[in-house]
Amino acid sequence: MVSMQVEEIQKLSDEELVKRCQEELPLQQRAFTELVKRYQRYAYQIALRYVKNREDAQDIVQEAFIRVYFHISGFRGESSFKTWLTRIVINLSLTYRLAQNRRARFLLNTEHEPNFQLIEQSLMSPLQEQQFWRILGEILRRMRQEYRKAFILRYFKNRPLTYIAQKLRTTLNGAKMKISRAKAQFLRIFQRLFE
Repeated sequence: MVSMQVEEIQKLSDEELVKRCQEELPLQQRAFTELVKRYQRYAYQIALRYVKNREDAQDIVQEAFIRVYFHISGFRGESSFKTWLTRIVINLSLTYRLAQNRRARFLLNTEHEPNFQLIEQSLMSPLQEQQFWRILGEILRRMRQEYRKAFILRYFKNRPLTYIAQKLRTTLNGAKMKISRAKAQFLRIFQRLFE
């Protein structure tokens, strides 16, 4: 039965996989895992063309798929998934090269996204993807309910602040504060798991 589900997932088009990701994440990752399998090598080849270093290209691909994971809910299909992923990989590669010239690694924009630099360095290389998603779920379960809700609405569902404020029954500033605290709590839990 399980292998049949895997075969069914493999037969889906990119558009169908994206739709399933939008409906199922973060609870189910099968569709997302299939997208990663389909495009990991492709993304790696693009990154390698820009950064000329295998480890750096692997880091960029991991970063790209983290971004895809957290922003796929907002993907509207105005271009193909492959085109969208290509843009992400190229942008990250160019950002990396620029940061390398300044003797710094690229970081996620902490004003809009969680800071996953620690995940990139500590998890993605030594552990398989499946373990990464298990750990991510464990972190979310340990978060305070109000922060977890704010975090999921913002980073998994890509909802605007007005929507989040309404769902949390607070003001816009209150929603911003909860999102900020949720990011901080996420990182604290992550760091405690790996101390």
